[in-house]
Amino acid sequence: MDRIGYFFLYIATAVYLFINGIWGFDGGGDFAQMSKVIFGGSDIGGIFTIVLAVIGVVAGALLILQIFKIAIPRIELMMLIVIIVWAVFIVVVDILGLLKGDVKFNLEYLAVLAGHLMVLGALITSSKSA
Repeated sequence: MDRIGYFFLYIATAVYLFINGIWGFDGGGDFAQMSKVIFGGSDIGGIFTIVLAVIGVVAGALLILQIFKIAIPRIELMMLIVIIVWAVFIVVVDILGLLKGDVKFNLEYLAVLAGHLMVLGALITSSKSA
């Protein structure tokens, strides 16, 4: 039963990261939100969003490849980088956003935070090096 649970968790996380990466190319999604918290609406923020979007698309693809046991050199290192980026994302968007007053502490905030933590948990469990 654990294998089925992990399968669905990894698929959901891969789709979440992949879709947010695609939205990031269009200036939306979670990665754009992180860029806005850090850089405001500047051009550097737009470039940072694109970089995060690429990381999101790659992370989603890596998770799918891991599910199907497709060997890729250095996949553990790449996943570790994605885990670190996602942990920083949580700190910047969810914690600093709350402390700066950009986000209100309510049920919607807790639901978003829970989703972000689920993605982090799935990334950590998918990686043997974490």
